[in-house]
Amino acid sequence: MQEAISLPHPFVAQGIVLVQARISGEWGVTLPQRPGAFFHFCLEGRAYLSAVGKPAICLEAGDIILVPQGLPHTVSSSIDSPVVGVEAFLAQVNGKVSSARKATSIVCGFFGPDTGILLTALNDLPAIVHLEACNSALITENLKQLRDELRRSEFGSQPMIRHLLSTIFIYILREWERLRGDNMNILSLAQRRQIAIALACIHERPFYQWTIEGLAMEAGLSRTVFAQRFAQSVGETPHAYLTRFRMGLATRMLKDTDESIAQIARRSGYSSQYSFSKAFKDASGFTPGQVRGQRAAAKAAQHQG
Repeated sequence: MQEAISLPHPFVAQGIVLVQARISGEWGVTLPQRPGAFFHFCLEGRAYLSAVGKPAICLEAGDIILVPQGLPHTVSSSIDSPVVGVEAFLAQVNGKVSSARKATSIVCGFFGPDTGILLTALNDLPAIVHLEACNSALITENLKQLRDELRRSEFGSQPMIRHLLSTIFIYILREWERLRGDNMNILSLAQRRQIAIALACIHERPFYQWTIEGLAMEAGLSRTVFAQRFAQSVGETPHAYLTRFRMGLATRMLKDTDESIAQIARRSGYSSQYSFSKAFKDASGFTPGQVRGQRAAAKAAQHQG
């Protein structure tokens, strides 16, 4: 009989539940194919990840696994452990507290394709990326902070969780590039790092008035070469990516905060509410007011229920 400690309120990121649990005994969960990237972080104990046609991987304490293309897979206490679907798994672990000395603490999450942080370049990664413990102190520290935020139910926790997820995702990609650097063509590696610098600028300061020239300067490239390499690596132009990333952030703020549309416009890098609203409508097909209205309607329905 497994015992577990799980989130007081399961956090949903772009429709996928992010699980944090401490489990003992036999357990297992199966995750279906999804457009996006799964990640699994083992804080203590041990777990196994298995996918059809792939060798099973053992996660030791401190290990993290990224499944970049959302490949169907299972995570379990042993290779032969019985597994259940996500909903059944949550029903089993929710509200149970493990007092066992030997247990597994694990965080499982998902980066959805509409969050603005997934790149076409993910298709170049292996189906499963395994980063062993202590490879990156930054990843470990941010994951521990994520675990702490998930255990809280305080004002500001959800925006902080989203920020940590974005940060962790970027660190995972950077660490993978570093680890495989010795096996890559030196010119190719340098080009990837130049584009990574530009992406980091966008992710860390989406409110800044970025131009192609400004991003090219940060990457140490000419405007023309930068634009070409960015499109080759990411699959879209710098302007298109910047806009999509900003719209992803804006959608989150419209749905999850009480900030005014004017405030969200400024935080998304737009000098006026009009230009922001136009860009948002062009990108999503909805006005910011309509998205905010959907949030209000959902809240009203919850109160009525």
